[in-house]
Amino acid sequence: MKLKNLCPDSYPREQVREYIQLFSTSALATLFRGYFAYKNEALFDDDDDEPNEPLDDPLDAVLVSIMPYLVN
Repeated sequence: MKLKNLCPDSYPREQVREYIQLFSTSALATLFRGYFAYKNEALFDDDDDEPNEPLDDPLDAVLVSIMPYLVN
């Protein structure tokens, strides 16, 4: 599998938004939110309801979401 296919940019934004709304507390949702916040790209429009509060530090959100997989 090519690494390019694993990049969150390759997923359709509508599916990413739906995933975040359905599974807002999951590690992958946090990873998506942190990734796009780090890149300063909006996932949700102003009229859309984002399920969680804005992230204070996007890089921390990414690191925290992948940490359990790095420790094992």
